[in-house]
Amino acid sequence: MNIVKKVAFILLVIGGLNWGLVGLFGYDLVAELLPSRVVDFVYVLVGVSAIISIFTLKSCINCKTENESVSGPSKESVISEEDDNLENNH
Repeated sequence: MNIVKKVAFILLVIGGLNWGLVGLFGYDLVAELLPSRVVDFVYVLVGVSAIISIFTLKSCINCKTENESVSGPSKESVISEEDDNLENNH
């Protein structure tokens, strides 16, 4: 995972936890800890991080399915197929 994805993930976690606090308790921790100009900047960064994550998630999903097709079936699926074949033969 490159540095942009890591920073985006961290900012999304911070933003998500902050929104959870706002929703549950009406308490904005980010606004409480940082000056108002910095808070606005952090909120913009969280929004940009969400956009980055949307696009990288799509490529990550494609990457995962490509890796599975290249490496072949998983060990669990081979074992379950063997079990099915044994049951059908008896």
